[in-house]
Amino acid sequence: MSGEPLIIAHRGASARAPEHSRPAYLAALDEGADVLETDVVCSADGVLLARHDWGLGVTTDVSARPDLQHARSARRTSGGVADDVWADLLTGHELAGLRCRERWGELRTASAALDDRWPVLRLVDVLALARQQSEQRARVVGVAIEVKTGPPGSRWNPSELVEVLLSDLTATGTPCTNVPVWLMAFDPAVLEEVRLQASGEAAACPRVLLLEHQVPAGAVEWAAAAATCDLVGVEAGLLLGSAGAVAGETVMAQARAHDLGVWTWTLRAENAFLPSRLRRGTEPAGLGALDVVVREALDLGVEGLVGDQPALVRRLACVV
Repeated sequence: MSGEPLIIAHRGASARAPEHSRPAYLAALDEGADVLETDVVCSADGVLLARHDWGLGVTTDVSARPDLQHARSARRTSGGVADDVWADLLTGHELAGLRCRERWGELRTASAALDDRWPVLRLVDVLALARQQSEQRARVVGVAIEVKTGPPGSRWNPSELVEVLLSDLTATGTPCTNVPVWLMAFDPAVLEEVRLQASGEAAACPRVLLLEHQVPAGAVEWAAAAATCDLVGVEAGLLLGSAGAVAGETVMAQARAHDLGVWTWTLRAENAFLPSRLRRGTEPAGLGALDVVVREALDLGVEGLVGDQPALVRRLACVV
């Protein structure tokens, strides 16, 4: 790999301020992040929100909003049945009044102290922020957008989600020279819809297939993956031995053989997120040996490091 890896701020500097909030994104740029990562879900009327979860109970103040409880229901998700208030059952206007909250309040207490101060952002807000900050800081500010597949019963299929996404890109004049955009998804159908629907500058956005739980098993599966994407974003536990992987070099070799770039996620420095042998001290919020993880990623030739603490990740990447 030539040059330094991209430092990608996972939901902003999400260890410092509630994820996907304006302060989290501004802090990420202050910390030297190259790329702002955001997830998107969709309202009932086609407004893309910067949220990781379609259910809003964990990272917003929706539980304190009795006027929005009509959108509460039980749905089966990958983690089991969840009783929550769902983004796709509310309009953009209804969602506009929600405020951001820290996901891990007991662990990231400084961030939790900032709960309920900032509104939930739309994707167009994040893109506008990136353009504004690029001009203000006179540097490139990238945005990596992960499209979340709709929950069971949602009206939003991959084709419709991508249609709304491309509309937002057009409306904000992105991507552009100083605001490059990557489009990401776990679902290959989303990336295929991008290939089919995108035109102009959006058609040139690199597509990133996110891999969790398992990687393609062999050359045939890797070839199928490569047909949908330009890069793979591999969960650290599948790629890095320090995070528990057993075949990281094989993953890298297959990616290279199919001309795919590689990012890895999610790098978090707190002991609570690290394997036991990399923890330092007994406090879950204490910082462990993330340098071991970063060193291995660089040795493998990973081009993008996705983390919650971009300043620390950048410093470690420069040191090692």
